[in-house]
Amino acid sequence: MLTREGGHTVRRHVDRAGVLADYEAELAYAMAGRAAERLVLGEVSGGAGGPPESDLAQATRIALSLDMLLGLGAHGPVWCNTALDTVLRDTEARERVRARIEAAEASAEAILGERMNLLQDMARALAQERLLRGDALAGWLAQVRVQPRDGDQACAG
Repeated sequence: MLTREGGHTVRRHVDRAGVLADYEAELAYAMAGRAAERLVLGEVSGGAGGPPESDLAQATRIALSLDMLLGLGAHGPVWCNTALDTVLRDTEARERVRARIEAAEASAEAILGERMNLLQDMARALAQERLLRGDALAGWLAQVRVQPRDGDQACAG
């Protein structure tokens, strides 16, 4: 969705088991728009950031939650009752979050880079339409197949 503050992805929440790989997939999903900008335009804009519902804000919350609330971070099974934005004042915590987000963006870029022709076609359609949703979006996503991890089913998206 394109707003005055930039673009962001709006989708229905998907319930998942909540294992680390699921959260990493969510991080890559959140960073895919920024990765697409780098691939298509050669650089990124501030469009992934901005308001609290932005893709970058969502990715930051997920990465912070992994590290501080869900027991899936550097400190293992530890829960920290500290406001997440306060945690980012700690240099070490901020670097762990940044590393997770950068890894997610690299993962998204690798997935999208393998589908460069489709990405460029979709970018042209998005530039023309300004918003893709419903059947139009479903049609684009149906063309994308991500290789499954061991034990998973192949999925679109």
